[in-house]
Amino acid sequence: MLSAQQAHDLGIVNHLADEGQSATDRVVVLAQEVLKAGPLALRAAKLAIDTGSQLDLEFGLDSEATCYQTILKSTDRLEGLKAFAEKRPPVYKGE
Repeated sequence: MLSAQQAHDLGIVNHLADEGQSATDRVVVLAQEVLKAGPLALRAAKLAIDTGSQLDLEFGLDSEATCYQTILKSTDRLEGLKAFAEKRPPVYKGE
């Protein structure tokens, strides 16, 4: 048996709820952070993880590169770069 802190220290879990915070409340905070990301990039990342995890390293990296290629020409990517340069939150449209 491990405590939550021990599991975190060992890298078994990535996040811990703050003291007095429920796990559900912590998940909501994480979900809100994820929702700020570009929807096309999230979709591509999820696809790369889902497909790449079933492949050996070389083919997994090829799969990831293929997914990234779909984002390179997107309006959302350009918006993200522009927003970063202007030090403002990006406004993604899924395009």
